[in-house]
Amino acid sequence: TFKTSTSQTMMVIGLSANSLRIMPVFLILVFLQSLCLCDKQDNNTGNHDPDDVLLPTNKWQTSIPEMTVPTHLPVFQDWNTGQSETLPNNDSDKEHPAIRIISSQKLETQLQNNFNRSAMADLLQLAHTSDELVDEDEIQRTKRKFRSYEELRADFKSLNISVKTDLEILDDLFVQLEVKTLNENLTLALLEELSYLLHQIDNSKYFVEKNGFRLFRKFLLTSNARIQKSVLSAMGIALQGVLLRLLPIRVPTSNAYVKVAALRSGVMDSLCNILQMALTSTDTADQSLRLLSSGLSALSALLRDFPSAQKYFFSSNRTDQPSLSGLDQILLPLFRFLTPENRSVSVVDLRLRIITLLGDVMLERNNARDQALTAPDEKTEKLWQLYASTPFEESLKTAGWCTVLYQTLVDYLTPGITKDGKLDPHVNHDHRERLLSAFLHLHPTCKSSLTSDNQLELHSILVELEREYSVRARDKEDEFDFYFTDLYDLVVKIRGLLSSDSKHKLVDEL
Repeated sequence: TFKTSTSQTMMVIGLSANSLRIMPVFLILVFLQSLCLCDKQDNNTGNHDPDDVLLPTNKWQTSIPEMTVPTHLPVFQDWNTGQSETLPNNDSDKEHPAIRIISSQKLETQLQNNFNRSAMADLLQLAHTSDELVDEDEIQRTKRKFRSYEELRADFKSLNISVKTDLEILDDLFVQLEVKTLNENLTLALLEELSYLLHQIDNSKYFVEKNGFRLFRKFLLTSNARIQKSVLSAMGIALQGVLLRLLPIRVPTSNAYVKVAALRSGVMDSLCNILQMALTSTDTADQSLRLLSSGLSALSALLRDFPSAQKYFFSSNRTDQPSLSGLDQILLPLFRFLTPENRSVSVVDLRLRIITLLGDVMLERNNARDQALTAPDEKTEKLWQLYASTPFEESLKTAGWCTVLYQTLVDYLTPGITKDGKLDPHVNHDHRERLLSAFLHLHPTCKSSLTSDNQLELHSILVELEREYSVRARDKEDEFDFYFTDLYDLVVKIRGLLSSDSKHKLVDEL
């Protein structure tokens, strides 16, 4: 046993000695290999411009330190080696693979040719598209993949199916609406289809080019209340903010082109005439109320964000147009329109829409004035001159709208909380928000008309509303808790505004 152990020990010592003899050779080989790898990496790095941009592919790729990596691109860094790898692009289109590296010179050329948009926007777009812009081959490939409108139209025609564009449909509607023997149901159906098409800004512009407002005025002269209401609804759609169909994201925009054409065509006078006739009509209250509501929608759409129309409507010296007196002869009688149920939902909504319109007009004027003061240029100064040419604030007080405003607040801002803290679940918070917002914009002009009695009543109401919305805002089970927090802040702001005015008034009296 001893001899065997001794021989094994000698064998281990011999192996260790051999390992020690070859260790320097092994270290030299490792050192030479590392030098080769570094030289290879330097050569690869030197082939790229420091301004080159690394873009994603459908495989993991190693990034080079001198290259620019877009901030939106996920990067994985190996802490052991120090190398960075970019996340592969989930590009399933094998015909158009994602690009790997695009040189700075080529990127600059593409950015200049790509609709003159910002470099960053183009960079983000190029990161998910081909390394070449759309060329003639791409166009031909698309044509082979999709059929043209003419081919589809011919095929549908062979199947007795008619395919038309919106503008072609508008042409057909114009022809049909010009027929003198139209019955009521067909006229209403055609006007409803017209209303649907007028939501698009390009359709509404084409409608103006075809002198469509002349067609509207023609139907407003009829004695059929249903047709008049349908025309007013279509007119409001054409005048109000519409949706841009050609943009990737549908966004609302003000249809200024249509508003200018409407004002020039005499639509304002037609609207005022139809509203005055509805106020004195012998029809039922519900029928008149529906007509008044549609007429107010069209009038509001024409007045908003259009200082020229506001000047035409709110001017007090309208002796040449006795049918148009604005605040005192149109909106005030409309606000005081009486029905058997004078506090019905329709009547309250009509009145609040008028108050909201006045508050919005005041907000427009304030914004235009502030922009002219803070960022004066030719555009902002000209816009403020247009608004300033209308004595809206003076007409508002002269026509008695300040008194109407405060009385409306007292009538409709009923607290929805009892003394023991129970909340009313049937409160219309939208009505409250609209009233409070209008008050916030109109009060600086109307505060001289606020009586002591109204001020005390409003103060008491606001205290209760503040208590109510503080409870609603704390209720985490309510899905509208953030909405109630905003309303609470609005009530606190208005209450502070009234308190400040009360202190100033007391100082003036002393």
